[in-house]
Amino acid sequence: AGDADAEAAATSLTTGTDLVGATAIAIGGIGGAAPFVGSDQGTAGGSTGSAGAGGAALVASATATETTAFGGFARAYTTATGGQGGPASGSGKLGGPGGAAGGAYAAASGFGALASVTQTGGTGGPGYTKVGTGGTGASGGAGASSTLITDPSASSYAVKVTATGAAILRQLAYGGAGGASSDGVIGGAAGSATSTLIVKDLVAEGLFGESLARGGAGGSGGPGYEY
Repeated sequence: AGDADAEAAATSLTTGTDLVGATAIAIGGIGGAAPFVGSDQGTAGGSTGSAGAGGAALVASATATETTAFGGFARAYTTATGGQGGPASGSGKLGGPGGAAGGAYAAASGFGALASVTQTGGTGGPGYTKVGTGGTGASGGAGASSTLITDPSASSYAVKVTATGAAILRQLAYGGAGGASSDGVIGGAAGSATSTLIVKDLVAEGLFGESLARGGAGGSGGPGYEY
């Protein structure tokens, strides 16, 4: 599957109260399938017949800057999502793992400023059973994890804001869901999520922070997913 990169930047040089915004969105591609070949399981994903991993979204950044404004707001939004793993079919096969998501970054600088990042690990690929084969299906692929850390003491930033008015920082990390499976075979493991937000500011009139980490849902196991 194809990886995804996205970068966006917006700069205002006025001294007024303009609004300036930048948005970057990166979404990895879907992994390749491991289909049936004749009456046997496919081998498109390699000798094991497992499906391909979802594409990664590891480079995504948005920067919004008001260099001389005495009012207004600078907003930067970044979304990075790993691609879904490819589907697999047949006993002993495995859906592709979800694509990695990481490195998402948003920075805003102005009188008022907001930086927001949403990062989601890819969903694991589903496992199927071919109709009429009477066998068990493939297992679901694992969801990818997602980690966001903003800690100035460690020079690590998912979000960064410079403002004399209101400063708003938001980072949301979501683990990818495990791939579903058919016929009671094992569903994919869910991806974990970590979000750490540490903010230090001595200038802004108001400081607001939001940090969220939510792990993905484990993949369900059959019946279902026949084709």
